[in-house]
Amino acid sequence: GTVAHFSRSFIGWFAGLLFYAVLIFLGWLSWNGVKHWRQRQRLAKLPPMQRIYQQMLLILSVQGYPKHPAQTPGEYAQTARQHHPEPIAQGIEQISLAYAGWRYGEKSAELNQLQQQLRSLRQAFSSQGVARSTRGG
Repeated sequence: GTVAHFSRSFIGWFAGLLFYAVLIFLGWLSWNGVKHWRQRQRLAKLPPMQRIYQQMLLILSVQGYPKHPAQTPGEYAQTARQHHPEPIAQGIEQISLAYAGWRYGEKSAELNQLQQQLRSLRQAFSSQGVARSTRGG
């Protein structure tokens, strides 16, 4: 009697705990999905050059290298040279300077080349080795 009652209540308690854990996890997934959807919507409304630059800033922020609001794109690119290997720093600099030229100098930019640089940055940070070597460096 007593052991059977304990096991039923333990199983019930565990099932309830599991149910709420799953519910919280699904809520968290939903919230993240909404955040990412809103972010994609916001980025989609931007001009292409600004979208590329903002996506780069987002990638770097997730990696632990946010841009300070007072930094110019050029200053941010110089700071990136201190924390990233040359190919990554070069991509950051290219995108940052192209953005500054577009934003403040009304210069056109080669968007296809900049999108390729953005893809390269994404790939570099998605590979575990580069992400580890750039942290704390």
